[in-house]
Parts: sequence; structure tokens; C-alpha cells
Amino acid sequence: MTLNKITTEHWVSAFLVITLAYSYVISPSDGKLYQIIIAPAVAVVLDAVIYKIRQKRLEFPWLGLITGLIIAALMAPNILLAAVIPAAAIILKHVIKFRGRNVFNPAALGLLIATFLGAFASWWAVSFLVIPFGLIAVYKTRRYYNAAAFLVLYYILSAARGSAFLLDYAALFFALIMVIEPVTTPSAKKGQIAFGAAVAVLSTALAVYTRIDFFLLSLLLMNLFSYRLNRFR
Repeated sequence: MTLNKITTEHWVSAFLVITLAYSYVISPSDGKLYQIIIAPAVAVVLDAVIYKIRQKRLEFPWLGLITGLIIAALMAPNILLAAVIPAAAIILKHVIKFRGRNVFNPAALGLLIATFLGAFASWWAVSFLVIPFGLIAVYKTRRYYNAAAFLVLYYILSAARGSAFLLDYAALFFALIMVIEPVTTPSAKKGQIAFGAAVAVLSTALAVYTRIDFFLLSLLLMNLFSYRLNRFR
């Protein structure tokens, strides 16, 4: 099977399963194990049920699985919220739409809600694995300019603040997996550049002025402008 025959959803799902398994083996705990099992299971079942009710057909919800896996990988282990947050993310994904499309990245929105409920985003499962898998995810989604604009400007601004780390796996995961999410980000070249650059600027500013996870908040804020940015070709 060639790489081009593997769908983006299958590729990202495989990456997230592998990175969760790797990170758990490196630093195991009961809380992490429960979260790895519960979060994607809740997301998949609920997403499948909602699709069945709304569209009268049953399909495996790969995007729901990805949402649950990202939440499992980034949220500080919390057995109760491992079920609540994926459920909230999936429900809001189906409720908050504009012209038939999701407005917010579901995983980011769920993780922001978790922050207000006491489970901050710890990014506990991010690792070097995001580099090879993430670069291929960028290629498959054709969101080159989103990721490049974010990373270049984010590292420049971080260096100016004296806080740049070349192998910042959280920033790389964010850029190569979340900033490129195709449903809630622009597809047009200029729109992608503007989106990625704006997320970088907001992330750098919010890191100084808020205790909320600045990556997640900046992404969600820019999700609001994705539709308009898509007009810039």
C-alpha cells in the first residue's frame, strides 16, 4: 500500500495511537491508561450515534476518533473528565457550525473546557514521533503554508523573547497536527499564511498575558476567521 492510498484520517489516527502507546510505556500510570481507553471510546461511540441519528446511516467516525485521541494525549490525566471532555467536544462539533462546516477545532475546544474544569492541557504524550508523522500529515492535508507560517514566526518571536527551543515538541505537535486540521482552517494559500502567522502572534502574546493554554486559545480564536481568510487566494 502506497502512502497516497492511506487517508489522512487513517494516518493521523495511527500516529496518535502509536504516540500514546510510546508515551505510556515511557511513563506509565493508571490515570493515563484509563484516559487512553476512555477518551477515544466515548468520542467514537457518541459521534457514531449522532451521525446515525442525523444522517440515517452508520459509519466509523474517524474524525471523532482523532478528537478523542488528541484529548487523551494532551489533557492531564483525569478519569472523570476523560469521558466528559470528549463528549462535550463531539456534541459541540455538531452544534456549532457555520454554513454546514465546523467552526472550532473540536479537540482544542474540548481541552479549553477541560481547563475551566480543572484539567489543564499538559501535552503529556507529545514526543519526537510528531516530526516524521506530522510532516507526512502536512503533506497529505496540503496545509503546508499553515504549518510553515506558524513555525517560522513562532520561533522568531520566541527567540526574540529568549524562550525558543528548537525541539519544542508541543509546538511541533500543535503546528503539524492541530494548525493544519483541514475542516476548520483555510485551504487557500494566502489564507493559510495569514492563519498560521496570526496563530503564532497570538500564541506569543497570550503566553505573556494569560494562564490559559496559549496554543489552544489562539487556534480557537483564529478558527472564527477561517471562512473569511479562505477568500484570500
